[in-house]
Amino acid sequence: MEKTTRMRVRRQAPLNEVLVLVRHPMTAADGGPADCIEKLSCRCNGAAVAEVYIGANVAENPLFTLAVDELCSGDLLEVYWRDSRGDQGEAALLVS
Repeated sequence: MEKTTRMRVRRQAPLNEVLVLVRHPMTAADGGPADCIEKLSCRCNGAAVAEVYIGANVAENPLFTLAVDELCSGDLLEVYWRDSRGDQGEAALLVS
């Protein structure tokens, strides 16, 4: 399975929802140690707005919802994740 990341923003007052979908198996295909996402970070215009540490009990292809305040049109949102095998993923979105 290819590990990919997609992101969407729902602008609502007073908080905005940042939806992050990570296509990730969250298990080891060969019966070895678990392959799970350990950390997910979100930045807005380079400043950290969320940092999530994740355990092994998360479903395959997890959807994360983050509440972020004060988003404006033109802001750059970036999300990064790292898993237990050292693989990484990222996505970026220009808020409209």
